[in-house]
Amino acid sequence: TIVENLKSRTLASELETVKKMLEIAGIQVQVENQLDKASLTQDVESTAAMILLELATNIIKHAKASKVYLKLERTEKELVLTVRDDGCGFTSIKGDDLHTVRDRVLPFSGEVKVISWKQPTEVQVRLPYKERK
Repeated sequence: TIVENLKSRTLASELETVKKMLEIAGIQVQVENQLDKASLTQDVESTAAMILLELATNIIKHAKASKVYLKLERTEKELVLTVRDDGCGFTSIKGDDLHTVRDRVLPFSGEVKVISWKQPTEVQVRLPYKERK
């Protein structure tokens, strides 16, 4: 039951949870949600929710950030999640950095890109999706 509940997380509820977590940690949050989630499959939506939580947790644990920007958008073929913070960034980018996020996008043939790794640190996740019929 617990695993099933985790799988059925909605992106909207996880976004609210992440926003509250960051605010409790003393981090100012700006959200740009351009997502019409109605056509996302449950797999894509719950995976995106878990990725969002993972990235926010990393910011709280490691970034020493004071501001975070979260953006969710949809293109014709993919869900795009952008997370940017003003924290200390990565000292260097190694192959195992963000491995949990990379593992989550793998089944979707998705992509994790570190757009910039120091001030600001910006990570973009792209999850291809199939429209729900």
